[in-house]
Amino acid sequence: MSSKQLKQRLETLLFADIASFWLDLYRQKYHELVDELSQWELIKNQPDDDDEDDWLLLQAIAFLTHKIETLQNQLLKLDTDHRRFVEHLSHAELKAEREFHILDYAYTLGADRLQLKKDQEAFQRWFDEGAMINRYQDKTSELEQSLKFLIGKLGDLANRYLRSHADEIAQSWL
Repeated sequence: MSSKQLKQRLETLLFADIASFWLDLYRQKYHELVDELSQWELIKNQPDDDDEDDWLLLQAIAFLTHKIETLQNQLLKLDTDHRRFVEHLSHAELKAEREFHILDYAYTLGADRLQLKKDQEAFQRWFDEGAMINRYQDKTSELEQSLKFLIGKLGDLANRYLRSHADEIAQSWL
């Protein structure tokens, strides 16, 4: 299956049963998800004897599970880094030491060289640990929103798979 065909199949799979309101609201997230999923190595190696729809559905479920675990780990790391920042800041006695910890944390949160230079210059005006706390909260919020979206989609896909295989599942419990 070509990359374009795979993306179309994934869009059909992921966008099924979604009201247009939600599709419009999350359009960017859905397209990012389709792009990431279509690039996932495991989805490119479908066994010949598997039903294509079931296989794509199971791969999407596995991918979402992997992505959710990755985001949870990022969230835990973000929280750990923030706690370390607060601890370092509480022990800093000199202004230069506080500024060092703030810039170090800015780098940890993803600031590039140019942003760090701007942050350092901003110390003269208004920049302090409050700005870093806001950045932390923004990053946390962004990760949590992504997790919410992915968990919801995982629930939808798992429900669809379980419903389509209800008889097989019931037989396995007998």
